[in-house]
Amino acid sequence: MESFVWIIVSALSIFHVALAHEGHDHRHHQTQNLSSDQRLPITIYYESLCPDSTRFFKEQLEPAHKSLGQYINIEFVPYGKANQWYSGDSYQFECQHGPTECYGNIVQACAVNVYHDEINQFNYLTCLMTTVDLRNVTNATYPVEECAVGLDVDNLKRCIDGPEGLRFLSIMGNKTTELNPKLQSVPAIAVNTSFSYEEQDEAVNNLKSLICTRLKAANTVPEECTSSAITAASSILLVALASLFITTAAS
Repeated sequence: MESFVWIIVSALSIFHVALAHEGHDHRHHQTQNLSSDQRLPITIYYESLCPDSTRFFKEQLEPAHKSLGQYINIEFVPYGKANQWYSGDSYQFECQHGPTECYGNIVQACAVNVYHDEINQFNYLTCLMTTVDLRNVTNATYPVEECAVGLDVDNLKRCIDGPEGLRFLSIMGNKTTELNPKLQSVPAIAVNTSFSYEEQDEAVNNLKSLICTRLKAANTVPEECTSSAITAASSILLVALASLFITTAAS
């Protein structure tokens, strides 16, 4: 019994410290609308039909943006491990997951250049990446229009079907080639213009945590980055109370 009491006291202490820390951080919390150059830059190198890329958008990027979108500035680079060359009078591309991926990359490169509003751009690209059927996708079934509800789809289609789409994808390819160290896998995430393979595991599997770490280092502490300690302490407290209840009931 004494051990359970000690656990509860410890959990309550942790909870109290977490609350105090959260309150302290909240006083330094920069929740106001930040200008683009005040936000944490994040560049995402990816492929339109890459399973790991679609999983990243669905499981990491979308949730992180939902809670921390006002603190980050995202640049999308849809190209990945493709190759490009110039033949005749146009760009040619070979993509890791086939010609339809090249088409998807062109669609997304055009979207980046047609939809300048960051929310529209994010919502459109995220829709493409999270709704595409990787097993049955073709150029005709790629959700160009389905994801463009309320957006200017005519200008987007002109870009996709014309020489601009190829040129924009070539620019994405050049950006990918300039990545240092060289891109080896996708998605690849550069945070604050810095790309490091040492932090890729966290970037791909726990993006919100990495963003919070970088924001705290820049003396920006969003409330969304201070809830983990309280959640952990609450879990400890609940486990301790449950254990105490079971022990008391058994006796």
